Amino acid sequence: WRGQLLLVDNKQPQYGCYECLFEPEQDALSSASSMNNESCATLGVSGPMVGVVASYQANAAIRHLLSLPQTLSAHICLLDSNMNMQSLTRKRRLDCRVCRSEYSEQ
Repeated sequence: WRGQLLLVDNKQPQYGCYECLFEPEQDALSSASSMNNESCATLGVSGPMVGVVASYQANAAIRHLLSLPQTLSAHICLLDSNMNMQSLTRKRRLDCRVCRSEYSEQ
């Protein structure tokens, strides 16, 4: 079981937006119909793991709202059920259709 932690901060455009990291599928309708038979039970989602990831994410959100130092806006953190955490640096994709025009002046 694994989880991901992510904070997208528009005040730090060099790290990109959500779509820079998770590019949408070309045919969203066909992928949505293929996911109809998938559920938390069939995919192996662990309730306690969801709670752990949610706790980390809530802490990051509170720190962000209070303008406290945190590094999550520059990274995506991967957490597994053995409590191993891996932090991967993110950056903005130059061809991103969402944020390329918004930050082209910066």
